[in-house]
Amino acid sequence: MASSEGVDGEIERAVTSLGGSVTGRGYSGGRDILYVRIDVESVMELMGRLGKIGTIQELPAIPDGVFGQIDMVIKW
Repeated sequence: MASSEGVDGEIERAVTSLGGSVTGRGYSGGRDILYVRIDVESVMELMGRLGKIGTIQELPAIPDGVFGQIDMVIKW
């Protein structure tokens, strides 16, 4: 994964380019955190883009029948 400073911008660009938004930022346990909101239909595309930035350790579990936007937490 790239430097922490660059990763933040890359993740934010990936989210916003898919119509999502960053709703918060944090830092805990030595890890940076971004809180994001994105359309359910764009989650897998976001995962593909994040996979190019770093390693995805856990895919989000989206129950069947969920529509609209979801909140996600991205840590690195």
